[in-house]
Amino acid sequence: MTVFIRRCLIFSALFMPFAYILAQVITLQMGDYDILGPEPGKAITWFTGEWAFNILLLTLAVTPLRSWFGWKWLLPHRRMLGLFVMFYATLHLLSYMAVSYTHLRAHETSLHL
Repeated sequence: MTVFIRRCLIFSALFMPFAYILAQVITLQMGDYDILGPEPGKAITWFTGEWAFNILLLTLAVTPLRSWFGWKWLLPHRRMLGLFVMFYATLHLLSYMAVSYTHLRAHETSLHL
């Protein structure tokens, strides 16, 4: 299997969680309010944080897997794995900031009433 095909497969596999949570958010916006639970912002934050952590562990495991099992085919894909970690970590940070901001604004509004 060529490096290009492996990259396409890895990219597709790592993009699937984002496509899933995006579909959940679109469904939520269309009116199905129970799809992400009572706190959808918290669900999105947890989901993106878990995937950032999982992909980080996978990225950090590339070198030990190469040395223990001789899997040299993983080496060309470390950068892409690291970029996906950054992508999901950034989504996690942005969703956390959005949830915190909305909670802060709701608290300020309730104080003025």
